[in-house]
Amino acid sequence: MTPRADSAAAAPTRAALATRAALATRAAFASRAALPSYLLASCLLAACAVVPQASTGTKASPPPPAVSGEPGRTLAGDIPTVDEGAASDSALLAIAEVLSTRAAAVLSGNESEFLATVDHSRPASLNDAHRMWRRIAVVPWAQWRYELVDSGSSADSAGLRPITVVLHIRIDGVDSADSLTQESLQMVATNAGWKVREESSTHAELPWEAGDVSIARAGEVVAMGVGDVPQEELDEVAARERAAMSDVTALLGRRQITGGPLVVVPQDTAMMARLLDRPESALRQVAAVTTTSAAGNQAGADRVWLSRSVFDGQPPLGRMIVLRHEATHVVLRSASTSSTPLWLEEGIAEFVGYHDSGVRLSTAAADLFADVNNGNVPSALPTSDAFDGVNPHLARDYHAAWTVCLWLADRLGVDGLVAFYDQVASGTATDSEKNVDEALRSLSLSRSALVQRWQAALTLWATQGQRRV
Repeated sequence: MTPRADSAAAAPTRAALATRAALATRAAFASRAALPSYLLASCLLAACAVVPQASTGTKASPPPPAVSGEPGRTLAGDIPTVDEGAASDSALLAIAEVLSTRAAAVLSGNESEFLATVDHSRPASLNDAHRMWRRIAVVPWAQWRYELVDSGSSADSAGLRPITVVLHIRIDGVDSADSLTQESLQMVATNAGWKVREESSTHAELPWEAGDVSIARAGEVVAMGVGDVPQEELDEVAARERAAMSDVTALLGRRQITGGPLVVVPQDTAMMARLLDRPESALRQVAAVTTTSAAGNQAGADRVWLSRSVFDGQPPLGRMIVLRHEATHVVLRSASTSSTPLWLEEGIAEFVGYHDSGVRLSTAAADLFADVNNGNVPSALPTSDAFDGVNPHLARDYHAAWTVCLWLADRLGVDGLVAFYDQVASGTATDSEKNVDEALRSLSLSRSALVQRWQAALTLWATQGQRRV
């Protein structure tokens, strides 16, 4: 479910506005593209792809599907609104100046200015800062800005003062909206003024916290390796994602997309789990995950996460289908809301992923058709629980969602399927399935009629076995 701003956040008080003005004037938080400060938690809308098997001339079962987290889960946690006591706190305003300098140093690539904001009296702090700089300096930043949201208490007897900020970042040529992360900073009062002793995310690890960072670019797409990821692998990922975005936008149009996604490639599943703040067990079937870390689930700060343990083992066709699936989520982001059920989101992404791939349907969805041939035809549309990463029948349920959309596209055409998706996403009912029912009524269909016709199509496709997608 998409987090909604409460009334206090939507209509900030006069005191809050004064705080914001004071901090903006005194601190001038570094930014090349200022956005409103009153932003709530980012949304995690996880998306997955089912990976096809290589064509070897023999009938092969498909590999595990790629799945991800629960819809509506936040990437950065619940981010509070700006602290209204900040404007009257001279120490906090001084801290804001330090953070402004730190942010400006990141944007200008000035290592010495960045290190000047660090507590040099503590070797561990300086070592951490050198490591952080080495990792973030390779990224083409268009935005790096700290927004104070919790000023904490006064400094303790050791001069330490914890604060909470929202880090706003954008990657040049990729993001059109800020990616938000809540961070905890440990500030310390020294003879040289306030300095940063520690900086870390309060929830999922950030890439530069998890390991060394490397970058590859292909047009509007940037790939980021985290940890031990070969550069040639990153170059290939960036090129493949660019091709996938081209395929998807040719089919769906660019809609509100102004750049490409950031493709993050962690070195292993354990690291990916830390970066997504998810149990490793829930990611073992994952080939790829798509998230947004922008406020309100908006487009413009999309991240595609690749699981090398699954993705790297796929043939070129399989990789193409996975990346097309994820690119579909990126392109449709503006229409992806809590009004859209998961079966439709994942089904349409699978449809686009496989579109004109030439893969035989009975091979790609072998698990589903095995059930159909055994008389176990699905009796209803897949529920949200079916897309949980620990579901032992995950591939089958993804394929069920895909074949519903395949039937709809057969009847409505690709444009009609996308229009149906948009109509559901724009629905006003809190129950997403009611929005589906309303959209079906516009097609003179009931839910039961849809299910019956889908079941008939499954039976026909299973019997014929020759259809290619």
